[in-house]
Amino acid sequence: MEKVTCCCLRNGAPSRSYFKPSLPYTIARSTSPPLPLCRRSISMFRCILNNPKRATGNSVVDVTAGRNTRPRGGFSFDFEKYMSANGNAVHEALDRALPVCQPERLNESMRYSVLAGGKLVRPVLAIAACELVGGSAAAATPVACAVEMVHTMSLIHDDMPCMDDDALRRGRPANHVAFGEYTALLSGDALLALALEHLARGCADLGVVPAERALRAVAELGNAAGAGGVAAGQRDRSSTRRPRASP
Repeated sequence: MEKVTCCCLRNGAPSRSYFKPSLPYTIARSTSPPLPLCRRSISMFRCILNNPKRATGNSVVDVTAGRNTRPRGGFSFDFEKYMSANGNAVHEALDRALPVCQPERLNESMRYSVLAGGKLVRPVLAIAACELVGGSAAAATPVACAVEMVHTMSLIHDDMPCMDDDALRRGRPANHVAFGEYTALLSGDALLALALEHLARGCADLGVVPAERALRAVAELGNAAGAGGVAAGQRDRSSTRRPRASP
């Protein structure tokens, strides 16, 4: 969060002119002219790489060490606490979102991987991005859950014998080892479908996300998971591996 904030100060915030008051600091929008989206993204990453230490509010962020230093009389942002609190909230939301349905074996397979205790970095970043431009964690939760479902789908498929052929994931048997290849394949497919459904229904149920914005989010997530994103990346990785010898 601090890394993104310091870069917004230097290059201009991506959209809204204020930050959510619940964040541990208040920051005025940069007066520098906004850059085009692609240039701004590049500049922000350059800012992170080239300036490992930046002042943020009353604290100094040491990006290379992954911690904050707190001057006397100031305060620091507890990154680990933020990740833990939001990660727990996402985990609970995922538990509620996963259906209890038939066939039971498929349902168990989906829950086995989604609730396996990952770091949940991606969904927490989705929440942080929403809060950074004045939104709420509640409004971002459907997106956060959908992102984690897509990520879990990619892990299930990536571990399968036709891909990486990994037997372990997050310290326990991979999905295809625990439930079989057919169930694992269908579990990943079902998670992708559920992600898009949950994103659309979740935004509609909240009533705080405009329909056109929710529709765009569904389209963006679908594109990121498909031939323009995850699937293409997996194909590129698979094509660089040595082909298996025929029996």
